[in-house]
Amino acid sequence: MRSGKTRFYLHLAVLLALTLLGFFLAKNQFLTTDGEWLVWIWLSGFAFLFFNVIHIFLIGGISIFLKPKKHDELYLETFPKTALVYCIRNEDLEYLYKRLAWSFEGNRLPQCDFWILSDSDEEFEGFERSLIQKLEERHGLRVFYRRRRLPIERKQGNIREFIDSHPEYDFLYILDADSIVPNKTVLKLLRKASHPSN
Repeated sequence: MRSGKTRFYLHLAVLLALTLLGFFLAKNQFLTTDGEWLVWIWLSGFAFLFFNVIHIFLIGGISIFLKPKKHDELYLETFPKTALVYCIRNEDLEYLYKRLAWSFEGNRLPQCDFWILSDSDEEFEGFERSLIQKLEERHGLRVFYRRRRLPIERKQGNIREFIDSHPEYDFLYILDADSIVPNKTVLKLLRKASHPSN
């Protein structure tokens, strides 16, 4: 804890020192007389922006020398009830099919269900249902589908309604229609989430 505070204060001290250095260098370039208040306003804005730039620069520079923290993973003997959920609305179904097939195929697990929550207009329902049938027939997937008649609060409302009506799930992986889930991502996240140290 103490070493963390020390690093924070050291980082802040370097930040402030470099910001003051930049401020005084800029002041010597732009401030010619004491009465130029517009220049002081400009310098204040410059100091604020320079502080942020230096902060990003330091973080980027330091991160090169740090190893990313790896979270422990637990081997799962039993799998928690999980839902991989796509939220869609009036999508191009050809591209949507490819993303769904890739994401669902690469993340098949016991106790993992695949859901499509639709807020599409009524004329899209038939096409969406045919897409689900295609996923089930070609890939042997079991996909659940729900289209709301009244899309209240759009996506967030749909997700809230889903959570309220399906309390059986321990974990949800929620995606936009343009998202793709890499192979075995859900398994990796479940192993991390199940480890006591996380």
